[in-house]
Amino acid sequence: MAQQQYQAAYDVVKNIQHDPKNEDEYGVSLRLEKKLAKSVNHIFTAPKTFALKTIQLQLANPEHQRVEHCTARYFESQGWTVFYLENQFLNSLFGLAMWDIIFAPIKGSFINPYQLAPLDMFNSEFYLKRKDLIDERLLAIEQGHFDGWQTHFETKQGISNYWVHWELFSQQALTLALSHIPPTQLVRMFRRLLKDLRHHRSGMPDLIMFNNTGYQWVEVKGPGDKLQDHQLRWLAFF
Repeated sequence: MAQQQYQAAYDVVKNIQHDPKNEDEYGVSLRLEKKLAKSVNHIFTAPKTFALKTIQLQLANPEHQRVEHCTARYFESQGWTVFYLENQFLNSLFGLAMWDIIFAPIKGSFINPYQLAPLDMFNSEFYLKRKDLIDERLLAIEQGHFDGWQTHFETKQGISNYWVHWELFSQQALTLALSHIPPTQLVRMFRRLLKDLRHHRSGMPDLIMFNNTGYQWVEVKGPGDKLQDHQLRWLAFF
């Protein structure tokens, strides 16, 4: 833009929006488009945003606990079974669902027996090299088949990898997830993860909770705290 080649810059920005590498790049392209639009006689139309559903709570905290723990206690008093797991909830489900695929003997993926994941875990090659296996697994999940999840939970207990957080993720959390979250929703969550495993594995809400009728995610913010971009993206997705 310093060279005042506004139309060329605008064209580049619009091309990026057609096929962004990730959501960060898409966000930057929108900000650039807004700056450039006037210079090329275009009207910038901001994408439709979602409305946050919020509640404000004033909770006693005599033990000076984290606000997430205080909020969890509040929802437990309302009849919810609450887990403070942040990213570890969905990541652990993904790791259990895809365990055998993650550790499949794909050529060039493993160079020593101590790896927590294949070398291409966090780039686009991971999905491309295992597309048939992953798509078949997602289809099975969508049809309500969770055959390997419990087996992986029991037989891989304590084995380290990037996804399953054994010290936090419990049998109860797994059982409630599979009985309360519709399979089609699980598949959509996994597909979002797979679009950008490096960046989408963070930003998920603090609390996941279940009751007799369903489940909900709750992001907790104390006074003065605010939502980060990657958290807003997950909330918009949900």
